[in-house]
Amino acid sequence: MAVVAVAVVALWQGRRLGPVVAERLPVVVRAAETVEGRGRLYRARRARTQAAEALRGGALDRLTPRLGLGAQPRADEVVAALAARTGLEAGHLGTALYGAPPADDAGLVALAGYLDEIERQVREH
Repeated sequence: MAVVAVAVVALWQGRRLGPVVAERLPVVVRAAETVEGRGRLYRARRARTQAAEALRGGALDRLTPRLGLGAQPRADEVVAALAARTGLEAGHLGTALYGAPPADDAGLVALAGYLDEIERQVREH
């Protein structure tokens, strides 16, 4: 009886380890809804540090290819390239991209706006 039970459990567990089956999602979720949902989660947990890191990381991921920098550029290289391309002050750029996390929600919104402005200027030049 024990051998039969072990065999049944082995078959049952072995069936789970089969290949991953890709299936279509039943609904389409817009990117904006995903971003808003993630933002609400960050706000509910008062996770300004993680939200700032996500904003900065996303901005850097979009900016470095446009600036012609390598895969892992140093912070000073990014700031110098941005200052040359946009004409913005290097100190402000460095603080926005690599500075301390904002102290409050208003600072986080201001950071997001400034990063958006930087990206807009890089796209236009």
